Amino acid sequence: MKGSQRNVWRVICALLLVLFLFTESRAQSDLFGTWKGELLRSHPLIESSKVGIGGISQGAWVAPKVAFDDPEIAFVFAAAVPGLPPSEQNVYTLETRFMRSSASKEKIDYTKKALRTLYEFYRTGNTAYRDKAENLIIDPKYNLLNEDLFKRMMFSSEAKVYESIDVQDWATMFVDPLMWRWEITVPVAAFSGEDDLNIPTEYSLAVIEAALKDAGNPHYEIYSYPNGGHGLTLENGPEGDWPRIAPGYVPMMAAWFKKMANH
Repeated sequence: MKGSQRNVWRVICALLLVLFLFTESRAQSDLFGTWKGELLRSHPLIESSKVGIGGISQGAWVAPKVAFDDPEIAFVFAAAVPGLPPSEQNVYTLETRFMRSSASKEKIDYTKKALRTLYEFYRTGNTAYRDKAENLIIDPKYNLLNEDLFKRMMFSSEAKVYESIDVQDWATMFVDPLMWRWEITVPVAAFSGEDDLNIPTEYSLAVIEAALKDAGNPHYEIYSYPNGGHGLTLENGPEGDWPRIAPGYVPMMAAWFKKMANH
C-alpha cells in the first residue's frame, strides 16, 4: 500500500473509531459525551497527529466544541451544518414542512409564534410563557394538537404543556452553535445541501464562514449542493427511487480527507 493510501486509511480508521466511541459515550453521558482523544491517538493503526472530529446535523456543532476543548484535534469535518440554536432549527423545520403542505402564511406565522412561546417557557421556566403558549396551542381556530409535527416538537410524551420544568433540562436547545467556531484555527470543511428542510443552508454557511474569518482561520472549505437535503441525499429524486447522495459530495469529501491525511 502506498504511503498516501496508508494515510487515508489511517484517517478513515480514526473517523470510524470516533463514530463508535463518541456515539457510545453520548448514549451514556450528556449531549456532548466524553471525547476519548488520547485513546484514539494511542491506537497503532492511527497516525496520532491526524486525528480529527466530524459530525452531521447536531453533531456538526458538537464537533467544533470537541476541537475547542482538545488542542490536538487536527481537523473538523461538518455536514448539514446548522447556524442556529436547536430551538430555532425546530421553528425553521416546522415552517418548511408547513410550506410544503400548502398551509397558509397566517397559519405558519401563528404556529411559529406558538412554538417560540413554548420554547421561551422551556428557556426561562417563566409560567407566564407557559400559560400563553397553552392558550395559543389549544385555540380552536388552529388546533395545533392536530398537527403531528408540532406535537413532536413540544417534546412532551402526552402532547401537553408541562406544568413546571427544570430549565437545565432544556439548556442545550438554546446553545449557540457558533460559540466554539470563534476559536478554531485547524482546517474545517463544511458541507450542506441547498434544499435542506431542517436548516437554512445559505444563512448557516454564511454565519459559519464569518465566524471562522473572525477567528483568523484561513484553513476552511465550504460547499453546498443543489437539490441536497439534510443528509446530503437528493431531496427531489424520482418517486420510489432509493435515496441518492447529492452529486459531487462524496468525491469532494474523499478529496478533502486525502488532503488532511497528507497535511
